[in-house]
Amino acid sequence: MFRSITFGLWLIIGSLNAQSLIFVGDLNNSSDSNGKGSVNYSYWIGKYEITISEYTTFLNNAAKTDSYGLWYGNVMDITRTGTAGNYSYFSGGNANTPVTWVNWFDAARYVNWLHNGANTNASTEDGAYNLNGATSGLVLKNSGAKYWLPSFDEWYKAAFYDPNKTISGGYWNYATRTDLMNTSLANYQSAGPSGVGAYANPSAYGTYDQNGNVSEWLSPDNLISTKVVGGGWNSSDSALASTASGASENGGYQDGGIGFRIASSVPEPSSLSLLLAGGAVALAKRRKS
Repeated sequence: MFRSITFGLWLIIGSLNAQSLIFVGDLNNSSDSNGKGSVNYSYWIGKYEITISEYTTFLNNAAKTDSYGLWYGNVMDITRTGTAGNYSYFSGGNANTPVTWVNWFDAARYVNWLHNGANTNASTEDGAYNLNGATSGLVLKNSGAKYWLPSFDEWYKAAFYDPNKTISGGYWNYATRTDLMNTSLANYQSAGPSGVGAYANPSAYGTYDQNGNVSEWLSPDNLISTKVVGGGWNSSDSALASTASGASENGGYQDGGIGFRIASSVPEPSSLSLLLAGGAVALAKRRKS
């Protein structure tokens, strides 16, 4: 009995992507004064923005033919060799910086790939979002998604909310646990993206670069618009503030200042390892009794 349960849990752990995830709890937190940020469920969110290295792994699994234009050329700092059906991809010297030149549909296909097992057989067309070949329009998240692009409130809570600010919790003006911003705290008004986590001023939950570095794609909250938030390396400080509403962009738009991070309902592997260890101890005690 113990062996079968242990083996089953290790199968679950082995199927997860290596993306580092941060737990966001504090259910039913109050919203900010602007009505944003209240989330009545727990979830996980990327500690960092998705990097060039991680996106290269995705391309090598999901874009051997690249029917959906997931690779945007060497401007991504990712090179491609081979012919359609047998493409291979390689990261350049900035592998730990956020991937850019990705549109919303590229990001949605990435999380679909994660949802479906993150391997060469994993579909990019369903799971978190029913894309089915779509490269334009607006697509809402499926309720059973294991990985997805954060909603506005999920992103906002992870960036600005602090359960230990005042007695009942509160919001910072910036995602660096500060109410004032300067260029030593986040990568903005600069010449380009930096390595993820290079600015050691995380949010209260422990996420990095939710202000600056690159703006990030969100899940649409409705069928009206798709947004990018957080400001990027080429932004002013006003785009980083909690008062900023983000920019509405066509889902097919891409440039060198936009990337993404993921959200998830699945714990990161290290957390599942702790659960496994706890379960092993409990089962061992049960066998002895």
